[in-house]
Amino acid sequence: CFMKIKTVCELTGLTDRSVRYYIEEHLITPAYTENYLGRKSFDFSAEDVQLLKNISVFRKFGFSIAEIKQMLINPAMIFPIAKKLLERKQATLDEASAHILILLQLDKHHHYTLTEFANHLSTTIVNNTLPRMKLRRILAG
Repeated sequence: CFMKIKTVCELTGLTDRSVRYYIEEHLITPAYTENYLGRKSFDFSAEDVQLLKNISVFRKFGFSIAEIKQMLINPAMIFPIAKKLLERKQATLDEASAHILILLQLDKHHHYTLTEFANHLSTTIVNNTLPRMKLRRILAG
């Protein structure tokens, strides 16, 4: 039982554009027919729909197209790729935590100019050397 792209979009929650992008990137290769103008009409299988659902989860989690391709080609790479994503997310979390701490240190009674505000933020970023665990304890409050 093959499905058209509109049905696939309804089943996966993806847009037509996203599905076509994943096809262009060769993450999925559904069957298709081509009309005399070169327009492709795709026919998706249940397996294609499941793969699109998986890709959607991976993308929402932050995996890149290249990483998803690697995992599709070689499932043995899932753990190393996931570990790299974890490291990227940890770095992002650390940076966000530091930014939150800096913003919490703002003097609410001071009327900053844009330059004073930028200077405060940049000086605090340079001087912020709190260890990760101490930062987490402070933010947990």
